Amino acid sequence: MQIFKAKVLTVMLKGIFRVIFMKLKENISRYLNEFVYKLNRRYFEEKLFDRLVIANIIGL
Repeated sequence: MQIFKAKVLTVMLKGIFRVIFMKLKENISRYLNEFVYKLNRRYFEEKLFDRLVIANIIGL
């Protein structure tokens, strides 16, 4: 009975991990974009407009 419970628990944990991993895989680009946005707003806010103007002039 103990072995059966351990196998059931293992299967449940693998299933939970798979669901979490799939959700993360689907949304990883959103998480990274939000992180970069917040980082830029925190540390480079005064330079963002200048960088935008230069990027538009260069054509990036």
